[in-house]
Amino acid sequence: MEQIQARERRFNTLTKVVAFIAVLLAGVSAYAISRPSPGDSKTPSEKHADALPDKPNKPDPPAYEVRASVLGKRVKVSTATEPFSKPAPSTDVGCEEGKGTSVSYDFPAGVNIASHNARWDSLNNIKSHEAHSELKDHAVVATGSINGLDKQVFNCPGGGHGTLVVFGTLNRSTESSEPSPAIAIGTSELRKDTVTFSAPSDADLRIEKYRIEMRPQGSSSAFTPVDVPVSESGVGQIQQTQFGTAFRIDASGRTLKVTPVLN
Repeated sequence: MEQIQARERRFNTLTKVVAFIAVLLAGVSAYAISRPSPGDSKTPSEKHADALPDKPNKPDPPAYEVRASVLGKRVKVSTATEPFSKPAPSTDVGCEEGKGTSVSYDFPAGVNIASHNARWDSLNNIKSHEAHSELKDHAVVATGSINGLDKQVFNCPGGGHGTLVVFGTLNRSTESSEPSPAIAIGTSELRKDTVTFSAPSDADLRIEKYRIEMRPQGSSSAFTPVDVPVSESGVGQIQQTQFGTAFRIDASGRTLKVTPVLN
């Protein structure tokens, strides 16, 4: 009886050992399946992503050779100094009589008053007089007064008179101009970013328009010109399509910008 029980215990122990080994082998097999092979560090999710079709890359925008120039005129300003004067009508006074008057000299645009004053001319039988001048808007105004002689015993001298005059010097400016040949202000490669050009800061240069010339990068074909007129303040804008690409050209003062309009 004891021998039979011993054999049963050995059989049960052997059965448990076999079951444990089966479980262990199943785990090792699963690990081997999920583990990357030697030299392959990609995970299954990465391998799945690699199996998907590649997305097409967006092509780089085309490149263009761009050169810029300015066209306008050279302006010369000359200044001449001239005297000016203007009399008022004669002012008449009697003895012990006083009177005031005024006269103005209007000057046009483009004229600067260098100096101004006032005086009395042709005075006769006058005891005293005064005069002064001032600038008011676009005029020089002179004001003044005169006083006749005092009364005398049994006599009142009359016939007092004088003429008020405004006078001074002015500077008159005149302009002369001549066309300026085109001035190159730079060459650049244009792709997707704005390129900027700077015009000369010469005070006598009046810019009338900018000129942009472009062609595909590396091409030997002729440049295609585009003119951008500007206002007196130097502002202008234009948008055009060249070689299948739209471009916006902005001028502001002495700065020019060229920007491709990309979709």
